[in-house]
Amino acid sequence: MIKETKRKVMKEVEITERTEYLCDLCKEEIMDRSFFSRDSFRVKLTRGEVFPEGGSTVTEQAYFCEKCAGTIKTTLESIGVVFEMIEKDY
Repeated sequence: MIKETKRKVMKEVEITERTEYLCDLCKEEIMDRSFFSRDSFRVKLTRGEVFPEGGSTVTEQAYFCEKCAGTIKTTLESIGVVFEMIEKDY
């Protein structure tokens, strides 16, 4: 006779959390202005396929300090990129 016993097993998983934000261009720390406010400048490229039943995407992103973000924005605008302004109030 075989006796089966069910038991719960916890699997240890290593995760990486971003505990501080560094500018990916100049490597300076991006400081919080206050507990509720952060100036966040990020370039994000996402590609993939998304269907109602599932899909997959790959995202590449980089974070920038305010100074480097201004430089990048000016450079992109000089080659014809037009930024869309989106304001949120909630």
